Amino acid sequence: WEYYDQSNFRRHYKSNQATTVLERGTIATNAEGMAVIEHRLSEYGEILLEVHDPQGGHTAGYFFSSFWWGDSPQSRTADIVNLKLDQDAYLPGETALVTLNTPAQGRALVTVEKDGKILDQAWHELKSNVSEFALDVTEDYIPNAYVTVTVYQPFGRKDNDLPLRMYGILPLYVKSEGTQLGLELNLPDSIRPEEEFQVEIQTTNHQQAQFTLAVVDEGILDITRFKTPQPWQHFFAKQRLLTKTYDNFSDIIDLSFGYNHNLLSVGGDGEAAEPPGYRELQAQSEDAMRFEPVSIFAGPYYTDETGYATIDLQVPNYIGSLRVMVVGAREGSYGHQEQAIPVRSPLMVLPTLPRVLGRLDRIIVPVTVFAMEEDLGDVNVKIEVQGPVQIIGDDQITLSFGTEDRKEVFFELQATEEIGVADIAVSAFSANYDYGNSSRVELGVRPSNPYVYLSQEKVVDAGHAVGFDIPKQGVPGTDSLQLTISSVRGLNISHRLKWLIRYPYGCLEQITSAVFPQIYLPELYVFGPEEIAKMDQNINGAIQAFSQYQLRNGGFAYWPNGTSVNQWATNYAGHFLLEAGRKGYHVPQELLAGWVNYQAQFARQNQSGNLTQAYRLYLLALAGYPELSAMNYMRENKLGDLGNPAKYLLAGAYELLGYDTVCREILKEANLDVPDYYEFGQTFGSTLRDRALILDVMVGLKEYGDGIELYDYLADELSSNRWHSTQSTAYALMAMTKYVAAISAEPPPLSGRLGLSSGITMDLKGNDGTLTLTVPIDAGRASSMVFTNTSGVPVFATLEWEGIPERDDIEPEQHGLVLRSKFVN
Repeated sequence: WEYYDQSNFRRHYKSNQATTVLERGTIATNAEGMAVIEHRLSEYGEILLEVHDPQGGHTAGYFFSSFWWGDSPQSRTADIVNLKLDQDAYLPGETALVTLNTPAQGRALVTVEKDGKILDQAWHELKSNVSEFALDVTEDYIPNAYVTVTVYQPFGRKDNDLPLRMYGILPLYVKSEGTQLGLELNLPDSIRPEEEFQVEIQTTNHQQAQFTLAVVDEGILDITRFKTPQPWQHFFAKQRLLTKTYDNFSDIIDLSFGYNHNLLSVGGDGEAAEPPGYRELQAQSEDAMRFEPVSIFAGPYYTDETGYATIDLQVPNYIGSLRVMVVGAREGSYGHQEQAIPVRSPLMVLPTLPRVLGRLDRIIVPVTVFAMEEDLGDVNVKIEVQGPVQIIGDDQITLSFGTEDRKEVFFELQATEEIGVADIAVSAFSANYDYGNSSRVELGVRPSNPYVYLSQEKVVDAGHAVGFDIPKQGVPGTDSLQLTISSVRGLNISHRLKWLIRYPYGCLEQITSAVFPQIYLPELYVFGPEEIAKMDQNINGAIQAFSQYQLRNGGFAYWPNGTSVNQWATNYAGHFLLEAGRKGYHVPQELLAGWVNYQAQFARQNQSGNLTQAYRLYLLALAGYPELSAMNYMRENKLGDLGNPAKYLLAGAYELLGYDTVCREILKEANLDVPDYYEFGQTFGSTLRDRALILDVMVGLKEYGDGIELYDYLADELSSNRWHSTQSTAYALMAMTKYVAAISAEPPPLSGRLGLSSGITMDLKGNDGTLTLTVPIDAGRASSMVFTNTSGVPVFATLEWEGIPERDDIEPEQHGLVLRSKFVN
């Protein structure tokens, strides 16, 4: 850290514990007072040469650096000389004058540099303390070049304390004639709200040009300090300096008057560069009012042959200042222009409303009326509403204005039981001026209760009937009812579809979790073409994104462009790629080959956790690239330490290779028990995830009878309202889909009849093994329903209700975490 503070470092150099004496001795000067010291540098570092006169007591010192190839950890830059040009910009053919302060003796090298080249250079003798050099400006300098001046003065001079070499640089801006398009705006002095006005545009050269027009609220522009686009400044922007200048004058020991001349202070011009009025923008007036912002864009258009054009616009209900901005172009020439136009009204009305209302909420609406001219007389203020809001009391009030003033009136509103968006309009009208002003606001009315999902499942034997109670009435327009009939245990995940079908983003685990379930959803539910296309897009997008996570060794990092492999995420992503390939999605061969190569190499090292290693071996066998030696090592040395999921994965790997006897021997040591846990790191595991892994292997082993226990558990968890991570959900869907497909290769035909207590009846019939019926919940508002199974086999009947209840009947629950809320006024 000391090297960031040279003055402090050198002040304590001799007392620093890291400082050592390299050499000491006595020297004698010659008749001219000069002496030569020879020393061979044997170490790197910052070195102090110190000379002491024992007679006079004077001591002098000098710091220099000894580093590899002469480099210094803190290279000193050339001392700066300030340059000045006589103009801000030039045209080709003009002469630019460069002025600077220089020593009275010496030489100056003047160069003009651009695009990494020296376009011009010249040597000049210095004869005074102020020097001036002339440069001929050419078209090669467009849009800018750099003028550099290097000043050298004689060694051993005694008339000043300036360094041997000083350096200055300054951009030289050059404009090309004909590249700037002049534009003029002609606007009204002021306009009124909701009034039409005309914008006139004229090019200064009276030639046709193309342009775009924008009219924006100055308040919006001030918030972001937005400037009118300047195309000429963009296309002819300042180019950076590409040349680099080197010399060794900093390494020459010169007459020294201390080290201050090598310390440069950068900055200090921020105050001058600050846009005027910025601080004023931060201090808002107490009387400032918020109005609906304005943003109007028109174009691109062409002017006529003389460069003239008119645009008719209408300002909305707005009071304030608008900035009219025009940007134009013509055959390589560009320009812009801006002008402010005030929007004034003799009468203005401003209601103040909340952002949202709850059902049956009652509010007082203050309305401020501004009189911006005298003698407005009686002003009638009126409020009108549409939608789920009604007026309580008076809907209009009369005010009287004799001078410029502002007054407030109050109206009372109440939300109805319905939900939706209410349209509220407040208007004020002056009979004296025959002029009015209005303000319209959209106000959302939403329910205060949370969204609820409820389900009931019953087994119905052939020829029998069961009854269902329909949940309590929900808020109209929010509730829905669905009955599902299946020959196997139903999987009620309609309440999870909203967040299962989403585009992948984030870390590798999140991306894989987002798309893994979408591979199997079409096998569980009937989707429309748009939803199928959306899921295909999500899956293909994830496969393409995986290349950003794959490292050179074939493993996958946790974050894009990461540097280290995440072992479980590599397993997880590879499993997805294998399953996606099996479902017909295109998986780049190089992506999968790199993954297989990494997994094979790491499997032989046996350095991962047991579950991660067993999962890796199972996936390699699934991909057709087994690592049998690593499998044998785990079976012979670690089988007793493996958990049940790892044992099943290892057994599944042997089964995939045809070693049925070895597989059964491993399974004798395993059972279906999995501890209750949730892990948010390492393997991101859970009880649900691990049991899904076991079921996935059991399907491959054709153990369908034993698998029904796991299937029922997974179905219960996914059908419930309990939260599960997308990774756990993905594994569960994968295992359950494979299980259902295995036991339902030829589903039986299903049929039934549904009767509602309101008198409505509906028939169901199909051959897909699963029937889904959306029940018209608004038809008669039935309180119960009866389903009769007319199929020849038992079926599972599941009734799903989702919506927002009118009354919040949810009982507070706590499981390991307590949340307390307190509302204070």
